Amino acid sequence: MNTERIQRYGAYGSLGAINMIVVIESLREDDWKTGRFLREDIEVVALPYGNNLQVHYKTARNADELEFLLKELAGYVRLSGRAPCLHIQCHGDADGLQLTDGSRMLWGRLKPLLVNINLASRMNLFLVLACCNGGYFAAECSYHEPVPFGYILGPGNAIAADPLFALNRAFYAELLSTRDVTQALTVAGGARPGISYFSMSAVGVFRVALTARIKRAGSAELRAQLGAIQEPLFDQYRRRFFALDQFPENADRFGITYAEVFAEVARGKL
Repeated sequence: MNTERIQRYGAYGSLGAINMIVVIESLREDDWKTGRFLREDIEVVALPYGNNLQVHYKTARNADELEFLLKELAGYVRLSGRAPCLHIQCHGDADGLQLTDGSRMLWGRLKPLLVNINLASRMNLFLVLACCNGGYFAAECSYHEPVPFGYILGPGNAIAADPLFALNRAFYAELLSTRDVTQALTVAGGARPGISYFSMSAVGVFRVALTARIKRAGSAELRAQLGAIQEPLFDQYRRRFFALDQFPENADRFGITYAEVFAEVARGKL
């Protein structure tokens, strides 16, 4: 597993402000209930945190039940001030989640529900999509609306239940021990080498998207012309993506400039 480009999670350290882990499981009737087993493991590792780290486990049979649970979580986060790690354990594909009764929740339906949780947590949602192709959800991010997570972690392709459980189990054990996402990914990757996993902070997603946009312009001259058009709009995009008008205290945490990324592209570092 390549952790070379993992982004540090905000200004608080890798685990950030997280003080609550919510596991939502929606597996088929005959599936191994890896979400429940993972919750049991996390509860043991989380004991030293006491009430500073709540652990919850819920199940959803279909898309409507999952939507209800996510809306309920947004309300709880808003009232309690807690910042959640949301772990969704289910099946999935490149277009969305597959739930217990065979129904699906496409990324387009999931996204606004997660945006609401991220806003309620002041942009601190740590999202783990423990399903096949869960990492594909990051492609739903858009400059024109708030990002639906502060950090995302999910498989980059189809994956069997056993290696996924082993990887997640090792990841949480190390994460709650060291509070370091990169170290936790390194340990988890060592437990199950060869697994394709997507892991990146919201800042990382924003930088990757901006880099791709600059590179698509082609030559240095065309990039400069594009920059003259885009740079004046950049801060508007950044403020919307990271909801900085609502949470100005996050300005330094999400500090990124067009000139900085443009220069790194020009030097061939991105």
